[in-house]
Amino acid sequence: MDFTVPVDRDGVLLLDDFDAIGQRLTASGTTRLVNVTVGPEEVHARDEHIPDNPWQGSFPQLYLCAVQSGIAAAALDDAIALTREKARPIKHSSAGTSADDPYVREVVGEIAAHAQAAQAVVRFAAEELDAVRGLTGAEARTAGAQASVAVAQAGVTAIASALRAAELLFDIGGGSITNRDLGCDRHWRNARTVANHNPRRWRAAVAGAYHLTGEQPPTTGLF
Repeated sequence: MDFTVPVDRDGVLLLDDFDAIGQRLTASGTTRLVNVTVGPEEVHARDEHIPDNPWQGSFPQLYLCAVQSGIAAAALDDAIALTREKARPIKHSSAGTSADDPYVREVVGEIAAHAQAAQAVVRFAAEELDAVRGLTGAEARTAGAQASVAVAQAGVTAIASALRAAELLFDIGGGSITNRDLGCDRHWRNARTVANHNPRRWRAAVAGAYHLTGEQPPTTGLF
């Protein structure tokens, strides 16, 4: 069965109108359907059956967590490269190069820790989600709820880690690190944009409710 989206069909209009400050590859934007011809083989009845694991949004939410992890890693890459190649130690520093400055080293180490934390929670959540595969019935529902909470918690940590890593990047240099041609601001803008697709306050509250009362996560695409 072919589930290819017919974007080139008459009447299908995809508008690239998601005017975000950062990351745009989140399937956001407007789609207009005007008198679109649909063949009978393309019509599928809605399945009213409630799946054993109803948290179908967990995987795409894990994907967004992985994006945040990638942003943190990219901030670390830039921090290392700029420290080695461009940054200069502050005038009263005892170091001859930025790479030898103890405070710059501390900043790069902290960025690396945030990048590692983001990567670790994504991997853990992925393992929890993978463990649901093949399960059925009540066992699948229990594991699915647990995996959904794990992904939610990963989102909280990955978002915080990416935003903090992106902010710390500016602490490795002076005023010149804010030059537009370096584009160091892109990491924060990307992390902030993705974070708004993945609301961490709700995620933290849902995780808290699960741990305190056993309340299961919502079965929306956000969990």
